[in-house]
Amino acid sequence: MLKKQQLKLLQQGNLKCSNCSFVLHLADYEELEVATCPECMAPVFIPLKLKNYYLYSPLGGGGMGSVYKAVHELTFEYFAIKILPRQHRNNPSMKSDLLLEGEIGSIIGTAPNIVDVVDYGEDNDETFIAFPFVQGTRLDIFVSSSESLSEKLALDILLQIIEAELHIVNCGFLYRDIKPENIIIVEQTSTAKLLDFGLTLPLSQAQTPDEADLLEGSPYYLPPERIVSAPEGEHSEVYSLGMLLFFMVAGTTYFSKSDVQQIIGKHIRAVRIATVANRLKQCSPEFCQLVDKMIKRNPNERFRNLTDLKEAIQEVYKDASGYTLQQNRKTVLANKASSILTGGIANRHIQKSVKDRILTIIVIICFVLIGVISVSVMYNRYQARQREAIKVEIARQLDIPPDIPPPEKSIDSVEKIVKMNFKELMLDFNKAHPKFDKKKAEIKFATQYGFNPKHIKSPTIKEEDFEKVIQAEIDKKIKQESSRLLTDVSKDDLREKVARDLNIKLPCEPPKKIIDEINEQLKHDALKKAAGKFSVAKEKHAVQKRLKSLKLYKEGEIITIKDKNENEMTGIFKGRIANNILLGGNKVPFSSLPYETQVKFDKKLCEAERTSARKTVHDEFEKKRADFIENYIKQNKEKLYKQYGYVKIQKHSFIQWVPASEILEAKLKHEMKKNVENKSTATRYLKKKIIEDFDKDKFIKNLGFVKYNGGWISQRALLDLLVKREKKKYDADVAEKLKVLKNEFKNTEKDIYFENNYLKTADGWRPANEVLEDELSKIYH
Repeated sequence: MLKKQQLKLLQQGNLKCSNCSFVLHLADYEELEVATCPECMAPVFIPLKLKNYYLYSPLGGGGMGSVYKAVHELTFEYFAIKILPRQHRNNPSMKSDLLLEGEIGSIIGTAPNIVDVVDYGEDNDETFIAFPFVQGTRLDIFVSSSESLSEKLALDILLQIIEAELHIVNCGFLYRDIKPENIIIVEQTSTAKLLDFGLTLPLSQAQTPDEADLLEGSPYYLPPERIVSAPEGEHSEVYSLGMLLFFMVAGTTYFSKSDVQQIIGKHIRAVRIATVANRLKQCSPEFCQLVDKMIKRNPNERFRNLTDLKEAIQEVYKDASGYTLQQNRKTVLANKASSILTGGIANRHIQKSVKDRILTIIVIICFVLIGVISVSVMYNRYQARQREAIKVEIARQLDIPPDIPPPEKSIDSVEKIVKMNFKELMLDFNKAHPKFDKKKAEIKFATQYGFNPKHIKSPTIKEEDFEKVIQAEIDKKIKQESSRLLTDVSKDDLREKVARDLNIKLPCEPPKKIIDEINEQLKHDALKKAAGKFSVAKEKHAVQKRLKSLKLYKEGEIITIKDKNENEMTGIFKGRIANNILLGGNKVPFSSLPYETQVKFDKKLCEAERTSARKTVHDEFEKKRADFIENYIKQNKEKLYKQYGYVKIQKHSFIQWVPASEILEAKLKHEMKKNVENKSTATRYLKKKIIEDFDKDKFIKNLGFVKYNGGWISQRALLDLLVKREKKKYDADVAEKLKVLKNEFKNTEKDIYFENNYLKTADGWRPANEVLEDELSKIYH
């Protein structure tokens, strides 16, 4: 066993030579190799560390793995660690097989008759499986040390292995590797344990074998169906168990070593002996019949399953000869004691051996010869020496002095000391390992993932709804931006704008008169105005004014006239004589005067002139009147059209008056359409820009989510997950440390009880002297 001081030395990277105590530095040597001590040249095995295990001593192994004894650096418990052989440590297939074996072992779990898998994995470039270290003897060695086993002992062991097999089958697997090398006999507890799951397969896979699979397993215990790639099941295990049972009672395998090369053919073709009774002459017929049925080549002729086999074995076990595994332990103790007394020549049964009988006869003869008293003294001394020798052997196994005194303190007093020590230890432990601080962990992780620990969000949105929520947010943003950049213009506002542009007053109703009616009114107004401006009285006044300018010269008036030659003459008009005009004392020829002057002297001409003047004045009046009406219409037409709700438009080279309401509505419709089109275009551009600029990750983070392991998780869920994981890790670490503490305290507890002369038994702590006497009484019951 490795001492604690040696383990501490290993943890420091050193190793002490067991021969000369020289300290070797592990870094200078190859792990798992046997080095030579530079001081004394003694061989020194170099340990390997895997996880918390130190592999410090080889235990054995084969092609599938090497096994080493190991110690756990925290709990100081001992384990058997299986790793791949050196030449196969990087073989992917073998690594996968070993990890699969570990996984299967962990699924199968713990059972009384199974060496369970406690850990497996990869570390330090090694693939490994860890089993508890079992202090025992391999079945093949156990059998060879006795040459063969009795029926009862063999059946006792087999029943325990069947319990292990049933547990494996109940877990959904088939063991498939029954052989003595995979069975450990623990004499201390009278237990048989099954180990190694290298060939174990799920039941479904064992029942559908692949012909290409390698032929695996020991050839001496291999079921025939595996050789021909037939389905395997519990019937196959029955066959292997039958071969194992034969080995235990015969001391040799059913097939000899010379048959190994032809083992496959012998399984299939060889003519077997009719019964094993010819080879197991020491066994009862019932026992031989049991073995015969178990190793039938035809699976249908064997026991159907392990349960039926168990029942059959129990029937044979009742009347089987020999002793059980537990009884065998007592015999071994007695033999050891006898060996101490006789120099190693011990009989199988202490109390009822032949030697005892001979001794008794000698004693009787001595009694006859020497006397009853002398013989009795000698016999009693012999018995006392024998008892003392057995007591010494038992005490050695219990690791106590054979003369150990009774405890001075009561069990209650010692228990109080243990509890007090443990209480003080736990107080220090609890101070060093306070309760997990959830709030502190939340702040740590919130800070690590970049959100406010004081405002932790817990959104209820699912990840599959993100796109829908994002689209809704984009639509909302588009709507907001659109309303800001392109505010909707109301129809009334737009109408006012259009009316201002067209110079149309609002409200604008449809015209109450058509164009013709307006023209008639305009004409009527013009005529009315013209009638006032160019009345008959005014025309008459104009005629009179004109006629005044045409009045005749009166006789006796002093007049001034000019002739056609512009000669001016002045005098008193005295009338006409023939074609002459008497002016003063002169006669002026009528023909020498201009026409206008002639008219004033000629009544006839003057009347014609008057008539012409009236007509001229009338024509002038009519023309002026017509011009006035035309100008009036021109000047007032636009005003009146507008007054009645018409506006002027120019189409090509033509001017057209149309109702203002129609123009307003048409223009309003056009502007509204244009506004909608502008808004639609702007919205499309705005939408495209918003979509391109939208940061989805930032939006999701603002909702209260965090990017974690390639997906999104809410802040609260992430904190709960991480805090839970941190707490689990913290609690596991504390639990592991507490486990180490408790395991270490077990040694302290053991030391306290041991110092006070108490031993741990199945019934609890008992006085060591009583335990010694009880064990002794089992021999001398």
